[in-house]
Amino acid sequence: MVISLPAGFVLRHPGMEDAEAVLQVIAAQQIADEGVATFTLDDVLAIWQWPEFSLAADGWVVTTAGGQVVGYADVRHIQHAHIYAFARVHPAYRGRGIGSYLLHLTEERARQHVTEAAAEARITLFNWIPSTNVEARHLLERAGHTLLRRSLRMEIDMVEAPHVGQEGIAVRTLVRGRDERAGFQPVRHSVMGYHEEVRGCWHAQERHGEAELAVAVGPRLAE
Repeated sequence: MVISLPAGFVLRHPGMEDAEAVLQVIAAQQIADEGVATFTLDDVLAIWQWPEFSLAADGWVVTTAGGQVVGYADVRHIQHAHIYAFARVHPAYRGRGIGSYLLHLTEERARQHVTEAAAEARITLFNWIPSTNVEARHLLERAGHTLLRRSLRMEIDMVEAPHVGQEGIAVRTLVRGRDERAGFQPVRHSVMGYHEEVRGCWHAQERHGEAELAVAVGPRLAE
């Protein structure tokens, strides 16, 4: 099946100058689906600074003819085997096929990663969506994705420093420009070692097939 970008919209790769516009799309989606916007500009920039992430290959924005950003998607990976897709459409522009096209782009990019993964790797494509977005759930189901797990977002107001209770361990505020890499590595290694425990995502997965190495990522990707 041929999936095309709806008429009247433009697809391109984002630049750093688009970060704020991308955030506005994500924030509008969060407010519509979750009632509150929690994504920040730092979150957008953190995605774009993910190891081996390239805006020119792994990110897309959909704009109106007038240049307004109304859709966004990206794909990240760990060792080309654990592939993470993220796509959002501004609520005012839903139902026009933009989400379907962005999903198609992320699946195509995932196919490219399959050829770079280790031969014995189990290839998994993850998507995270709000549970309240029924249209997104149906879109993923039609694409062959299945619900893996659900998660709840928790928040606590820190009025005082937490008590650690273990000698030699202390809690302090992160120092920007110095601690980001050190703080990221434990998270990355924990995900690499226990990716089956990643929660709250929809996924399509398959093992390598000798004759279908380039397309063996989930039901739809194997078509």
